[in-house]
Amino acid sequence: MRLVLSKRADKDLLSMEQKDRQRVQEAIDRLLLGIGTANVVKIKTREEQWRLRVGDWRILFEIDNAEGLILVHRIMHRREAYR
Repeated sequence: MRLVLSKRADKDLLSMEQKDRQRVQEAIDRLLLGIGTANVVKIKTREEQWRLRVGDWRILFEIDNAEGLILVHRIMHRREAYR
C-alpha cells in the first residue's frame, strides 16, 4: 500500500500544532503497516470513505485495494469532521 495526501489534507496537516501533527503522522504510518487499525471505521453517510480517530482529530480517507492506495482526503478536528 502507498499513501497519497490530497492538497487539502496536506494543508490540514501543515496547519496543525507540532505535537498533533506528529501524532497524526504516526497514526498514518501505523495505518500503512496495518498495525493499530482499531480506530478505523467506515463512515455510513459517505460511500467508500473511512475515518481514523487520533485523539480529537479525524483522518478521512478512501482505500483502493485494486491500486494499492490509501487516499487521505481531509484531516479535521472532530467538531468539524462530520458536517
